[in-house]
Amino acid sequence: MDIPKYGFLSKKGGVIIYQLIILGAIAWIVQTALGYLQIKDFNTHYSELRKLGKVIVGKNKGKISSGTVVAFAIDDSGRIIKGEYMEGISVLARMKLLEGLEDLALNKINDDDLNEYSKGIKKAVKNAIKNYKLK
Repeated sequence: MDIPKYGFLSKKGGVIIYQLIILGAIAWIVQTALGYLQIKDFNTHYSELRKLGKVIVGKNKGKISSGTVVAFAIDDSGRIIKGEYMEGISVLARMKLLEGLEDLALNKINDDDLNEYSKGIKKAVKNAIKNYKLK
């Protein structure tokens, strides 16, 4: 049986298929490694916040837009000691300091307090408030 020169089942097409499979496997490995580093970064920041007080986490899952996670260290009265956030659409996003909400009572934060923040951060903060009220 003759192998056709061109087409899906040809020698040349088979090599391309293998190259695509290898490329996909490499992309998956890189994605997994970067995801691991992102989780490790979050856990490190979470542990640091935990040393300051109770930690409340809020999230806003982005379907097409970027997702956001906020974490607040709060004291026994519910006042924010420190806040951090992670926002982005890729595994390259890292935790950053969330300034401007320190010393506010978490359950008393309103929309005016959140004017300067992105839509994702606003939604994540509101989710954190909801999570705080559930405790």
